[in-house]
Amino acid sequence: MPWFSESWRRLRALGRRRQIDADLEEELRLHMELRAEQQVKAGAASDEALYAAERSLGNRILLKETGRDVWRWVSLETFLQDVRYGARMLRKSPVFTLVAVASLALGIGANTAIFGLVDRILLKSLPVRNPDELRLVLWTGHSRIPMHGGSGYSPILYGVQAHSSFSYAMCKLLAGSVS
Repeated sequence: MPWFSESWRRLRALGRRRQIDADLEEELRLHMELRAEQQVKAGAASDEALYAAERSLGNRILLKETGRDVWRWVSLETFLQDVRYGARMLRKSPVFTLVAVASLALGIGANTAIFGLVDRILLKSLPVRNPDELRLVLWTGHSRIPMHGGSGYSPILYGVQAHSSFSYAMCKLLAGSVS
């Protein structure tokens, strides 16, 4: 589980950012001094040795950023900065905040209600004895019994218009033929 220990180390580093920055600064300073000492031992003057040490070490700011990235969780810190910025902006404009919160509440409430309805109607089986034996009855052609008042879905199956709604008289006729 090296990813877990790495994640835990980076999470702990979120609270110790100033300490980590100070430690990185101290470490870079020590490296600079050690390289300058090596240059002095090699026979260079002290100012020249310090300048040569800075050149050999490279860009200090880039080294600091690279060192910080090793300790920090950059994406999480960026996310937290964005959340803090968003909270500040919402605090500055309470009317917009109210409209945003009301819109979210309304959207989430409507979503929950619609899903509850769809779940109850479509996803859960119907409260009948054998729900897997239920069939959808479609009829085609012209009926001798009038089909007024029906609103249903009428697909075209095999080139023929099919209907799914029935009048009360048609339902009685079908129920009589089944029993």
